Amino acid sequence: MGNDQSQKKSANDELGPDQRTVKMMDETMRRKLGKGEKYNMKIVILGDSKTGKTSLFLKMQGMNTEEVYRPTVGIQTGHVHWSPKRSEDIVKVEVWDAPVASKANQGLKMSWDDAIKLSAKGKKTAKGSYVIEELAKESDVETLLKHTQGVILTVNPNDLQSFQFARKQIELIPNNIFVCLLAFFVDEKDKWRVTAEDMRGLVASRSNVFYLEGSNTTNYGLQVIYQFLELPFLALQRDMLLKKIELNALETQLAESELKKLLEANLNPAHVLQTDEDGKSEDS
Repeated sequence: MGNDQSQKKSANDELGPDQRTVKMMDETMRRKLGKGEKYNMKIVILGDSKTGKTSLFLKMQGMNTEEVYRPTVGIQTGHVHWSPKRSEDIVKVEVWDAPVASKANQGLKMSWDDAIKLSAKGKKTAKGSYVIEELAKESDVETLLKHTQGVILTVNPNDLQSFQFARKQIELIPNNIFVCLLAFFVDEKDKWRVTAEDMRGLVASRSNVFYLEGSNTTNYGLQVIYQFLELPFLALQRDMLLKKIELNALETQLAESELKKLLEANLNPAHVLQTDEDGKSEDS
């Protein structure tokens, strides 16, 4: 152990003062970069009423679900503790529980756009989420999915209407957004009116859609959902890298343009003579 320390010390001693400074700076930068970048990822839980959206919303935050069904009033948002498997990047996952039209809210006619704008004025909870006291009668998917990387689309296979709702939403969700079609109530498969084959057929209708079965009474399927989050994160990461490459190209052009201007001035005889004259006047 003592020999190792003496060898490291002698190796450092062989470096000059400037080289040691550069090495220390390099190690410091690598430690900082090792902490990774920060990403904000938005995941929307979408589905017809009574399909387990809020149960999933709570489970993903490590919270207990409610035994008695209560229709969600307004948009709820919360943060999920999740880290990508193959990256040290810091990811802040914001999950939205998006309610839809139901008998409980037929009288409310607030647009999704207005509801989202009011989110900052919502009531804060201990978990840092907020609830809009009013919600829309119909969802404006395009507005709701702005800046969204992933959608978890919940289905109650006991209810044909929830399947039709999911079919309609998949047609409206942009193809670049990853979708997880989640069939809840796997522990009641004998009551399913929509078969797994029907849902696999829906998944096959477009790209970036994956079929998953889960339970709203247990954590069955939750681990697969966490794995699903890898895909929208990697898409978000890729988009940011492409923007950095684009910015790098612009900065390269700017640097080259500035260099050419300096080179023109540097190689201009009049500029050289003017510099000499300035030097002579200063000496005198």
